[in-house]
Amino acid sequence: MVHNQQPLGLIAGSGDLPCLIIDKCQTQNRPIFVAAIENQTPPETVKNVDHAWIKMGQFGLFIKEFQQRQIKNIVFAGSIKRPNLNNISLDWEGIKLLGSIGYKALGDDAILTIITDFFESKGFRVIAPGEILQDLHPQKGLLTLKSPSVEELDDIYKGINILDLIADADVGQAIIMQMGQVLGIEAIEGTEALIYRVNSYKLAKTGGVLIKMSKSQQNLKVDLPTIGVNTLKQIHASNLNGIAIEATRSQIIDQENVIRLANELGLFIYVFEKDLSSS
Repeated sequence: MVHNQQPLGLIAGSGDLPCLIIDKCQTQNRPIFVAAIENQTPPETVKNVDHAWIKMGQFGLFIKEFQQRQIKNIVFAGSIKRPNLNNISLDWEGIKLLGSIGYKALGDDAILTIITDFFESKGFRVIAPGEILQDLHPQKGLLTLKSPSVEELDDIYKGINILDLIADADVGQAIIMQMGQVLGIEAIEGTEALIYRVNSYKLAKTGGVLIKMSKSQQNLKVDLPTIGVNTLKQIHASNLNGIAIEATRSQIIDQENVIRLANELGLFIYVFEKDLSSS
């Protein structure tokens, strides 16, 4: 576990997770600096914290800002939309890095692993958000008052098997099942768009399960499957019945409020444990 007084560098995307990390550090009086990414990080995320705005692709500037503050530990948190190459402002470090990536040929997990390796090759330690927020990872079992039906449990484990089959293709982390059928698999559009996409061709007006789990090659430091309050609101709006996520290898942001909202909305949250020996 990282000592909670060592300075922390946060590379922040959108969503609640960066804000929770900032709040945690400030509560602990732990120095934190946020590398805010132009057109990705919401300005309100960094309004009360030491930060600098950095354009996507300026990897040399990331390094400079961290080194000036004697930061050794960095964490990636929040959603980053994959940019168009025409919108990236590359410095020399960025040119070298993206040249080695073969940007268009690789999936997100491969790219994130290369970026993580890059920062670690420069002397930084990349840590997972769960090292700072210890209540992020759910434990196996049912978290809510509502339980999945037998049919929904069948859908959950069929969805797990399908995600396992496509894991090596580095496609997505989520699938939506209903009545034994695949309604949709997450691709580049993300989970939110997947939820709204399948709403137009559900087999019944109500029902269906969102299943999220890590892929075999998942970078567990920077890109775990994640749900939060907004995820629940989205699946409720699409009349799905619940969510299934993987124990320890996924994240629930603001777990207490997520469980409370799920109970209020009549949704289930089922946490399964995948047999990693079969991966």
